[in-house]
Amino acid sequence: MVCPICRRDHPETDAKALSTLTSTPRRLEKIAASMTPREAAARPVPNKWSAKEVIAHLADCEMIYGLRYRKILAEPGAPLVAFDQDVWAKELQYRKQALKPTLQSFLALRRQNLAVLKLAPKGAWTQVAPHPEYGTLSLRELVVHLAHHDRNHAAQVERIATAMGKSKRSKKSTKKKHSRKPAPTGRARGKRRQR
Repeated sequence: MVCPICRRDHPETDAKALSTLTSTPRRLEKIAASMTPREAAARPVPNKWSAKEVIAHLADCEMIYGLRYRKILAEPGAPLVAFDQDVWAKELQYRKQALKPTLQSFLALRRQNLAVLKLAPKGAWTQVAPHPEYGTLSLRELVVHLAHHDRNHAAQVERIATAMGKSKRSKKSTKKKHSRKPAPTGRARGKRRQR
């Protein structure tokens, strides 16, 4: 299926998409637990989001997608809401948000949204609603796109964590090299120096 949101081909089944949505929270929890608050806030690539900014984005997406799912399920044909992710990141101050409550928000919203999706009758997956930017979207298209979105952002957070881990190891090895005392030389060896 060519996604009307990102224009990429998403050939996966509904079950595979739901499986991705189910596994992403554990994946993010594991990555976040491996990072210090400073590492989670760092931007290894200038002008790109930090790990905690990505997680804040995912939490907000989960809120918006949850609303979209509910609109399609309860009010088929009712307009879906759009949002500008960059404006939200700036105005909602993703850089200043604490990682732990942001992650907890994402986890709670995802659990609730998965429960709603699992209760949806099979026929509801083809129900549609208009989106102001992407045209008519079905519940299936939203779910499959969000699974793709999850994979991309979870991989992004993993790359950041890896980069920060390498940075941390590099700093430790540099400190060790600089903290070594030079070996005594010449006549000072074995004798106390006079001051």
